[in-house]
Amino acid sequence: MVTLPSPSAAAGDAANAPQVSGPVVERIVSHPGLSQFQGKSASACGLAALNFARHVFERRRNGESTERILQEIVRKPSMEEIISITSGWTDDGHLEVDQICQLPLFKSTLKLVHTQFGQPTKGDFRTLLRNLGRTTSSCAVAIVTRPPEIIACLKITNSGGNTFVIFDSHPRPDHPDGAALILVNSVEEAATRLSAILPYDDALMCDDRLQWQAQLLGQFSSHTFIAREFDSSSTAMTYLVADASLTILSLQAKVAALESQNSFLTSENKRLETEAEQMEDTRTALEAQLRELAKPSSRGAPAYPRSSAKNAEAGPSRPRFPDNVGEGRAEDRHDVSMLEPEAAHDPTAQLVAEMQQRFDQEDRHIRQQRESLAASQQKPFECNICFEEQSEDFAVRLQPCGHPFCRSCAREFILSNINDHRFPVLCPVCSAEKAEKPSTIDSWLVEQIGVNQEQYAIWTEMELARFSILLHCRSCKRSVFIDRQDHDDTKILACPLPRCNHIWCKACQASIQLDGPPHSCDGSSELDHLMKQRGWKYCPNCKTPCEKVSGCHHMTCISAGCNTHFCYRCGDVIVRSAMPRDVQRATSDHYRRCQLFDIPT
Repeated sequence: MVTLPSPSAAAGDAANAPQVSGPVVERIVSHPGLSQFQGKSASACGLAALNFARHVFERRRNGESTERILQEIVRKPSMEEIISITSGWTDDGHLEVDQICQLPLFKSTLKLVHTQFGQPTKGDFRTLLRNLGRTTSSCAVAIVTRPPEIIACLKITNSGGNTFVIFDSHPRPDHPDGAALILVNSVEEAATRLSAILPYDDALMCDDRLQWQAQLLGQFSSHTFIAREFDSSSTAMTYLVADASLTILSLQAKVAALESQNSFLTSENKRLETEAEQMEDTRTALEAQLRELAKPSSRGAPAYPRSSAKNAEAGPSRPRFPDNVGEGRAEDRHDVSMLEPEAAHDPTAQLVAEMQQRFDQEDRHIRQQRESLAASQQKPFECNICFEEQSEDFAVRLQPCGHPFCRSCAREFILSNINDHRFPVLCPVCSAEKAEKPSTIDSWLVEQIGVNQEQYAIWTEMELARFSILLHCRSCKRSVFIDRQDHDDTKILACPLPRCNHIWCKACQASIQLDGPPHSCDGSSELDHLMKQRGWKYCPNCKTPCEKVSGCHHMTCISAGCNTHFCYRCGDVIVRSAMPRDVQRATSDHYRRCQLFDIPT
């Protein structure tokens, strides 16, 4: 183990001396006040973890030894530089590692070599650390994500073996005043510490009542990075600046578009508020008019003169209304002014007209309610599987095709495909119609439709199969899923399982020795290596391998039609001929300047 500076090691610079606590086998270095929370956001732990990896790799690329790196990263100036990036992030949204590593600052310095998923248990962390320790680079960093927390684990190789450094930007009970570096010497100690920082709760995975977002707390992902070869030439730096500039321009264009959209929505909102105020004023005025119409007449009823006998015989027995009373629109019916002259002064006729007005108003209100209810009533739909009509509340519509299904039929269809391990799950209507681009069932629909934990695990495994491939090792007779992109990018495969060091060629499946010659599928590289070891020679003309067992250095190629004579000692061509006279003359000329036999010493 590399000896780290003690808290008083930096004499004359007490502010930069790290506070170290804990036993010798595990050291915790923390500087009060330095944590991701010194910025304006509480979700910058991913930025701090990636910046820690970049800081270590840049020191290594600048030629610092691993012992020197361990001594420097625990000092306060280094920690301040690592944490300083969090002050520039003001959003509370959680940043994913895949997003952060695409930034030009990290894309030019970090190279992703391995991705691993598992549960935050000591056993899974032990597997992660063993894979990290097997990386050929002297410095490798695993960025571990257990939502919503992200920490980093550095493997650094020195003269004493591997040292693991855990970078945690969150204050913890062991280091309550700020971020910390935890240094341990063994895989077991590092796994114990990781499982303590990111504890695993079995109840999260066994409780079916919890949503899948809560069950994510029972999983972790790890991205392993090594230093990327950095081209410091002016051309490479120009490309890097251009890439960053294009990214900035793209973001500025998106911001400008959002600001324009926000300005339009603000003006539209003001216009709608003005219209709403005008409509409210109109409604208030109409209500006032209706109240005035509903009030009884305040004038006294004039006395009617008694009707003559003629009038009694010929006149009506009750006040007469206009012929259109009770017909036409409600707002045009039964006004007091519409009464005939002889009925306009009758208080009974006025009361009847006013009651009719109230009735018409109530009738109009009931009609409006009926129309509103009819407009809001849900239209039924027909399920494309059971062909039964059901309410729109029970509809499941696939996108982008829009084909509707009832929830029970959709659930049975999805579960049938999950149990049969068929993926992707296509829309049955699109499949029957042989659509060019059929709609597919996505994870969101599977989560909402209701499946148990075992069925969702099968679905997750089928989804991951798109990004992984099953690798079978012929040496240990075991199989494991590996990243599909890593598999496609490499030509040489290595078994990632513990206690197995088998390596083989992906193209020809031939085993490869670590200390052997470079591999070639046709065996040419191995043959060259063997011939150099044995001192064998190639025919200068047809490249047929030749071995001299005994005798002189004059060699004759026996390949059909070659007829090449060459010197085994210097490798030069003597002559290409089948004529004895030519061969004898050329041989005599050549060995006047070269040795025909080895001279024993």
